[in-house]
Amino acid sequence: MLSRLLVFLLAAPLAPPASFASSPDAAAGAPGVQLVALVELPSSLAGARDVRWDGERALLIATAEEGIQRLDLRHDPPRMLPLVRPSSEGGPWLPTRLAASSRWLAFASPVRQAAWSAREGAAEFEVSGHGLEFVEDVDLDDDRLLLLGTRRDEDRRYAPDGAIAWLLPLANGTDELQPVHFSSAGPGAEPMDHCGAFQIGAVRFLADGGFVIVPGAEPGVFRYDRKGRLARTWSTDPLGVDPSCRMSDEERKRHRHDPARFAWINRRPVVDEVIPWGTDFAAIVRRPGADGPRWQLAVFEGERISVSALPLAVPEPNARVKADTRGDQIALLVVDPSRPPGPPPKPRLALLRIVR
Repeated sequence: MLSRLLVFLLAAPLAPPASFASSPDAAAGAPGVQLVALVELPSSLAGARDVRWDGERALLIATAEEGIQRLDLRHDPPRMLPLVRPSSEGGPWLPTRLAASSRWLAFASPVRQAAWSAREGAAEFEVSGHGLEFVEDVDLDDDRLLLLGTRRDEDRRYAPDGAIAWLLPLANGTDELQPVHFSSAGPGAEPMDHCGAFQIGAVRFLADGGFVIVPGAEPGVFRYDRKGRLARTWSTDPLGVDPSCRMSDEERKRHRHDPARFAWINRRPVVDEVIPWGTDFAAIVRRPGADGPRWQLAVFEGERISVSALPLAVPEPNARVKADTRGDQIALLVVDPSRPPGPPPKPRLALLRIVR
């Protein structure tokens, strides 16, 4: 039985428990990545949905049921400290997407909710009133908040300018979202409208203060510089994903319900996450399979995109992953958003090392 003690300096990958096995096609570790440890988190974190490093030996975990928890990894078992409760006087908080910087915390849920607070006094969160319809992902760089999703204007028009990603500087007190990326479909952002709740897009700030946007519902991988200027675009073809997301009205009604939505996702490869990779970045691509999903790491380094298998396999058919990097360490959280019947599977965490 694998100890819950998190060991960061092992020389070789650990033998994983059967419930969280190494992928057969990556048992020795994917090129550039080494499996360090596999951890089953406390059952109270069964609703875990996102993860961020918080210093060298701690993680922040976002859950819909338990709010945002801080895990101190220096202890066995890891110690949990609640940072943000899942509800407030202003209504329910459902933090299923998480972002953190040294000064700020932010979270979002897929439908009409984003909130942020200074790290000091994190009980006082400002909940967005920006007409957000869906929130695909969030990230923070110092006091800059990056949002991917869709919104309605004051007249309830859906994405009237086609914007699907925004920056919001938190420190200067402004509440004006600054659009930085627009749908390829133009006003109305039809692909995002059709698949806004599917959680197949991702954003992430990079080491140089720039950021990357993967809409997911439509083609392209986009890198912006620190000033929000488009620096480079890649095709999603090398990732093997199908970014077309257009549905009939009947299909859209059907996919409002979880079983149909998960079935749609499980028929195609999708991007689960984007993470910093040195001065560049990597996308984590989820591929469905007969015996459970598998994941690949697509590393974007200059002109080169290298794709390799990640060393894990999960039996739950609807499992997804979220991840974060700190230096050469990757924390990869396996989540199951489908809430299957019976006792929920224990949330699991893989600790990986980038090998250069």
